[in-house]
Formats: sequence, structure tokens, C-alpha cells
Amino acid sequence: MSSLFSWESSKHKTLAAISLAAILILAAVIYASGLEGVFVFDDAVNITGNIAVQIDSLSPDVLRIAMFSYGDGVFKRPISMLSLALNHYFSGLDPYAYKLTNLLIHLLCGVIVFIFSTLIFCALRLRGIVGVTDRVSLWASVAITAAWLLHPLNLTTVLYIVQRMTGLSALFVWLGLALYCWGRLRQLQGRGGYIAILCAFFICTPLAFLAKENGALLPLFLLVVEWILFGFNQDDGRKSRFVVTLFAAFVVLPGIILLIFLAVNPEWLMATYEKRQFTLEERVLTQPRVLFFYLKMTLIPQLSDLGLYHDDIVVSQGLLSPATTLLAWLGISVLIFSAFLLRNSQPVASFGILFFLAAHAMESTIFPLEMAHEHRNYVALYGVLFTVIFYLCTVFSQKRISVVLRTAVIGLIILFASITSVRAVVWGDIVEQASLAVKHHPNSARSHYQLGRVYWSLMEASENDQLGKYANLAYRQFLTAAELNNTHRAGNLVVAFHLASFRLAQGHLENVASYPQEELFTSLTEYPISHFTAASLTGLGDCAAYDWCQVETQTINDIFNRALANPSVDGKVRSRLLATSANVLFQQNEVALAIDRTEEALSLEPEHLQHYLNLSMLLLAVGEVGRAKEIIYEVKSKDDAGLFSNQVENQEAAIARFEEMNVN
Repeated sequence: MSSLFSWESSKHKTLAAISLAAILILAAVIYASGLEGVFVFDDAVNITGNIAVQIDSLSPDVLRIAMFSYGDGVFKRPISMLSLALNHYFSGLDPYAYKLTNLLIHLLCGVIVFIFSTLIFCALRLRGIVGVTDRVSLWASVAITAAWLLHPLNLTTVLYIVQRMTGLSALFVWLGLALYCWGRLRQLQGRGGYIAILCAFFICTPLAFLAKENGALLPLFLLVVEWILFGFNQDDGRKSRFVVTLFAAFVVLPGIILLIFLAVNPEWLMATYEKRQFTLEERVLTQPRVLFFYLKMTLIPQLSDLGLYHDDIVVSQGLLSPATTLLAWLGISVLIFSAFLLRNSQPVASFGILFFLAAHAMESTIFPLEMAHEHRNYVALYGVLFTVIFYLCTVFSQKRISVVLRTAVIGLIILFASITSVRAVVWGDIVEQASLAVKHHPNSARSHYQLGRVYWSLMEASENDQLGKYANLAYRQFLTAAELNNTHRAGNLVVAFHLASFRLAQGHLENVASYPQEELFTSLTEYPISHFTAASLTGLGDCAAYDWCQVETQTINDIFNRALANPSVDGKVRSRLLATSANVLFQQNEVALAIDRTEEALSLEPEHLQHYLNLSMLLLAVGEVGRAKEIIYEVKSKDDAGLFSNQVENQEAAIARFEEMNVN
């Protein structure tokens, strides 16, 4: 079996290596035009608005805090957050450096994808699959790698900075897959391989998971590979207890534990849907349609379908609403049935289907994530590309037909590269990117919001007529976004109100008198307060507190009181709204109420040191110097990384000045 690891001709081997290098260079060149873009969407909360990752020291305490600064989830994605922190340490808040790092991760993934592909072909040859020669295996692996590296669906994982999490997780997934296949092939040769297999499970899986939670799917990918290609066999043809035990421990047992947990605690899952605009049932009904949408974008990518935001997907209300829901469910059922039916006769087709579905087992099932995102296909599309290219390269033995089909593979790769190149150029220009997003996705509230934000930035950089032009364009986009999305309606109305109150824009906005203020109040009362709405309120509150916005006292207080009275506001969201409201109240000289709200914020989020500093400042304002000092001492004892050292020094200086004035 040693021939499994050697190719017939060193010439082909050399040419393949040169081709792979050329593909990597081409990918780098194509993506280079998009590296000049800016931070977008969730980059704000995770990078530009997260002081914990904006490190200027490599001390253990600083790195530890940065690693666990991810706001959502239990596991905090420490590997990804550490990489973002290191980016800041070496290059500050320079989007180019962050994107370049993402690109390097993508290229490294591409190299491992090539190795993994050659190993799959080795396994297929071992199974005696017709047409899998050394030469076909080599060049098909090159083609698969090229298609994956240059596919336009992968662009957001590279140029949308915070998807570093997806890229890093995938890097460890690809490494685990390659190690496992190499180890299993070694086992079937009677040459060990145990260490590589164990590394896939015990090292790559935890690393992938700690970069992003869907890295936990690595054992499921390995199960697909094992079941289709190796059949749990040893070199003597008997079933391997070693392999079976690993999958029992890493797939079967966790699956049973998860099912039991959900059965015993159904309210946990249902509670996570409270701030979504769809229910569990609606999400489950919709996802098969989303999966076919992904398949369409994989095989027939079009610029009009692609985009950062896909919140314009119609949610399925029932099997016939829309009618494509039933068709999609039937289609997925047929695919799953076919994968099991074809396992022996067409293992590659079975592999492609199950690999694609396994990749979506977390993000396209019961969990309350947003309906669709392109980066969820970063690993998933490999199964589709491998299957298509495999059959185009091997299914016909007649030379003429074979040449035509292999030419089609090259054409497909050129198509992918061309669309990715266009997208990369667009992503290098935020105005063009946001404008095209609205053009291609006119029913996407987020696309309109992003374009509004871009116009706002242009307004702040403009004068006179241009200032008014961009202010009105931004205002209309925010109101349009509010009309399109109930969940974020309040948030978009708050942003529109923020702009209307912004001193720079006042006097330039048209139709501002018709602002739907009552609709804003109703939305704050009747709809759950999302994280986006909370962030919008924080922006408005800060603007009012620092007098950048002209807002009537009664109005701003009504806005925050209605939001805080909303029963959906709890935990961290309530804590941050209380803190912002307290800041507004302090500027209104309502110090006692500001102290009450800050103390409540602190009780809800005792680990957030900014609340302590805010409370110390408020206490000093009413002359409670002793308590103000005690709180500062507490901050100093808890701020191991020194993230708040400048604020602490300023507050200590303010206390010293207060004491000196009172002594004199």
C-alpha cells in the first residue's frame, strides 16, 4: 500500500506544487484589493468597542483578560480573541493588518485543504473506486483547493474581520481532518497512525472549539470520513475497537448528553428565542430553504445573492408558507436518504452530502442564531466542491468527454475567481459596499442601516450642501430599516432620532417634523430590546450627556424609562442601559437617581469595572469622599491588567483636588 502515498511521476508532483503555489499567490492578489476596507457590523462590539483586546502589553494578566473578553456565550472563544488582541498589539486598530492576518489564515487553510484532499483520494483508491489514478488524484486535489480558496462565499471569512473566529476554527478543523486521514491510512498499512488520530480528537477538536463553538463539529466530520471511506476497519479487515471507542466518546456520548439536557430543560432553549423575531418552529421550518440557498450560491454564485447581510430571507410560517418550505424539506430528506443509499455504490456523493450537512448541524438546526450568513459555509462548501470536481474529473473515460469536463472545472474556478475579485474590490470601498448591499438586498434592514451609517460618516466629513445631502440620505436609510425589521425597529428609530437631534445635522434635515416619535415609544414598550437597540440607546444617551445632541430633558428621560420598563431588559443589557441613563441624569443634575441606577447596574454586572468608576465619580459629586475612595481602591485591586489605570489616576486626582478644596 505504500503506493498510496506516492505519485506516478515526479514531474506531475513538481507541476502540482507549482500550480498550488500559483493559486495561493492568485488568491492573495485577488484579496489584496479588499484589505483597505474598514471595520463593519460585529467588528465594533468585539474589536473597536472592546478595550480588553486593545492591548499594549503582553503581560499574562493583560492576555488573560483579552482572551476572555468575548461578550456572548459561555466559552468566550479565547483563541480567536487572543489573536485579535495580538493584532492590536502589533498594529493598533488598523483594519488592513487584521484583514491581512485573516488572509494568511485562509491561505494556510488552503494548503491543508490540498493535503486533506490528496488523503481522501488515497482512501478512495484503497476502496478501489474506478478512475482514481495517481494523476487524477493529484490534479483533482489542486482543482478542489483552487475552487475552495477562490470561492466567493469564503470572502466574508477573510474580509469581515471578526470572522477570524470562523477562519481559526476551520484551520484546526482542516488540520484535524488531515491528521485523522493520514493516521487511518497508516493504520491500514499496519504502520501505526495512532498519535495522529489522537491529536485530531484531543488537540485539534479543543482548539477548534475554543476558536469558535462550531469547532465541536470536528468529530462529526471525522465520523463522516470514517463511515464513508474507512468503514471502521483495521488492516486485517476486522472492526477497530480503538476507532469505535473514540467515536462513541466524542460523538455518541455528547449527542446523548445534549438530547437529555434539552429534554430535561426545554425552557433553556425556548428562552433563547425571546429576543428573536422568529420562533423555534419557524427557524426549523426555514433552514432547509436556507441550505438550498447556500447550495445555489456554492454552485451558481451571483453577485445579487451574495452579501454580508441576509436578514431579508422570508421566514417560513408553515410547510406551505411559502410553498418552497415543503419542497426544501422534501429535498433535504431526499439528500439524506440518498447519502445512506449511495454509501457503497457512490461513496463520493454520499461523502459530499453528509459533509455539507454535518457542517450545518449546529448553525442550521434548533439553536437561535440568525437565519443565514455566508461564513457558515467556509467548511461546508468543501463537500459540494469535492463531489462536483471529483465526478467532472473521473466519471468519463472517453478522452474527448474527459477533456470537456476538465475544461469545465477550469471554467468553474475562473468563474469563482472572477466573482471573488469583483467582491474584493467592492469590499475595499465601504461606500460602494454599502450601496451595493442595499441594491442587491433592498429588503435587508441591516443593509439600509449600514448605508445610513456610511452616509452619517460622510456627513461629518462634509460642509454646507453636501452635509445636508448626506444627513438626509442617512435619515431615510434609518427609517427604511425601521420599517423592515420589527426586532430592531426601536433601535433604528433611536438612531434616526439620534441623527435628528445631532447638532451638526440640525437645520439640514427635511421632514424631521414628521419623525414617528410615538412609534418609537411604542416599539420600546412592545418589542423586546435587542442588543442592537441597547447599543443605539447608549449612543443617543452619550450624545445627549455630552451635549453633542439637543434633546429635551423629558424626551430623553421618557425614552430610557420606557426601555428600562421593558420586561425583556435584563442582565448585561439592563446594566449598560442603567449606566447610560445614569450619565444622562448626572448631566441633568439628578445625581441621587444617577447613583441609584449606577448601583443597580453594578449589582447586575459586578465584574464590569467601569460601573465602579462611574459610581465613584457620582459619590464624589455629592461629597461622599470616603465611599468614593473605597471604590477606587476596589477597582485597583481588581484591575490586574491595568486597563483602567488612566481613569483610576484621573479619579484619584479629582478626589485629591476635592479634599484640598475642602481643607482650604
